[in-house]
Amino acid sequence: SVTMTAHASHLAVNQQLAPHPAVCPEACQNEGATYQLAQLPLAIVAPEDMIKPGKRQQLISRLTGIIDMEGPISRRLLYRRLLQSCGIARLSPRLEACVDEVSAASGRPMTGSVENIFFWTREQDPRTYAAWRIAGDDNSRRQPEDLPPEEIAAAVRQILAKQIGLPRTDLIRE
Repeated sequence: SVTMTAHASHLAVNQQLAPHPAVCPEACQNEGATYQLAQLPLAIVAPEDMIKPGKRQQLISRLTGIIDMEGPISRRLLYRRLLQSCGIARLSPRLEACVDEVSAASGRPMTGSVENIFFWTREQDPRTYAAWRIAGDDNSRRQPEDLPPEEIAAAVRQILAKQIGLPRTDLIRE
């Protein structure tokens, strides 16, 4: 199950939903695909080595690999996955500045605010995004702040399409 936040209300999507085709356009008929984690090979890198200019291309490659597998993905989750793939436990301010530069150079679209940025694959268009994903297991469970608003909206559209109008309390429960 995925727990999402929308306008300070918590939505729990606990099942796959199929919208009625007459109510929901074809673009929002995603059945709640399973969220796939990027499986990068572990490459132990010392934090002080990670910020060296010679590592930049390796970091971009790892970063884009994660985005391409898990996108859209929040900045927080993307950085955590990158550090885990390099065997690094903590994001220091210097390392964060380095990863910020690398992520800006990745060429991947970004949306959101300074507090919560989301990275998208080159194939995804945030303006028309209509998919939502569910956790396959506890390792792929995301925190509410790691869910892009576009994905939350897609899940809500599908719930409403299936329910054809739903009181607010029932929507929150769904």
